[in-house]
Amino acid sequence: MWTYWQREFAEHGRASYAIDLRGHGASDPLDLSRTSIWDYVDDVANLSSQFKGSPVVMGWSMRGHVAVLAAARGGFSACVAFDPDPPAATVDDSVALDYGVQQPQEIGYAVEGDPALLGASMPGLDLEELRIAQSSLCGESLMMASERKRGIVVETMPCPLLEVIGGYDDDYLDEPGYHDIGMADHQIMVSESSHWGLVLDRRVLAQLMPQVLEWLSVTAGPDS
Repeated sequence: MWTYWQREFAEHGRASYAIDLRGHGASDPLDLSRTSIWDYVDDVANLSSQFKGSPVVMGWSMRGHVAVLAAARGGFSACVAFDPDPPAATVDDSVALDYGVQQPQEIGYAVEGDPALLGASMPGLDLEELRIAQSSLCGESLMMASERKRGIVVETMPCPLLEVIGGYDDDYLDEPGYHDIGMADHQIMVSESSHWGLVLDRRVLAQLMPQVLEWLSVTAGPDS
């Protein structure tokens, strides 16, 4: 998912590392049916602990939420979250924890065949970008999804937080974001970007990258 972003970071002299969370990408196969979002936060924390300094943590969608939760634990110089779950004021214990794995086909994504068929759900992406999106699709933990539905309260944010939101997706605009409640230092709204476009649309990247780099240089330092 971060192919284009990592290429641009490298061209600007910044090292970046894309982590495959447990059971995802090239990591070992794993039954995710009882995987908690906190397991993913642990994965990020375990990687970050290997750095000499305090890295910047970035994430998108569910991983954006993971990035926020990891940053809230401390140890990071900054956090950049793309379309993360909106902040929760309370935990709704009436929402039962679910167990199992949800496949991408169950929510309308085709993992095989012509990637162009994904275009309706990923507006703005060209065929190459759609191929990358399709290759990233995999099963996901229902336990983690139900934890997110319950709500996860973030009490404090010990490092600067940048919230990036795409304008095509009403789901991310209906509720106050981290910037609205004063927890994010800055928010960037890309009105012409879809949810997937924030990380895979190269035209959106050309617009976003200078803003993200400037924010990082000011808040986390030029070598972050």
